[in-house]
Amino acid sequence: MGVPEIILQPEKFRTAIAGWRHERQLWLDTEVADWFTSTPRVSLLQVRNASGRTWVVDVLDVQMRRVLDDEFIPEVMANDLVEKWAHYARFERRFLGQTRAANLNCTYELARSIPYYRLPLRSLSLAALVKQFFDVALDKTFQKADWGIRPLSSAQLEYAASDTEWCYRIHDRLRRIQNSLSRTACSVEGCPNHPREYP
Repeated sequence: MGVPEIILQPEKFRTAIAGWRHERQLWLDTEVADWFTSTPRVSLLQVRNASGRTWVVDVLDVQMRRVLDDEFIPEVMANDLVEKWAHYARFERRFLGQTRAANLNCTYELARSIPYYRLPLRSLSLAALVKQFFDVALDKTFQKADWGIRPLSSAQLEYAASDTEWCYRIHDRLRRIQNSLSRTACSVEGCPNHPREYP
């Protein structure tokens, strides 16, 4: 995976937004501080574009949060021309525009749409899908880290950036399966369905 570009200044964030608003596809993720409180806050925004470039934006600061709310959400999240993907996209929707978010798609829901006989997994978490397709066990050490503490370690930043890369790769694999299914029909009797876990 490539080295992510870390964005800490509002002007650099604005420059990135100016490019993202013209992208055809983006893969997104967030890390949230104070998750177990009544006032969770977006800490990091991670973005990957189709060419493989990845950004990690620290949006905990008040000025950076203002750019997120006033520029990123209306220009990128609400932009129907930019196809956006996230795993469990309803989580990103909660923090990135809610009902304003347009053309925000979910790799988890895409995986759910694939019959069990083609994707024999009870859990469709990102980690389970990565293990299934790439035989890689994701290190989720930082999943419950305190993302409100600064400075963040290089390991935390790498962890944050990796989720958008895996989301991209999973999306690619799921699309291939979906395309193959459209070419080969299968009877309901011949393709048993199995219950899956829900997050």
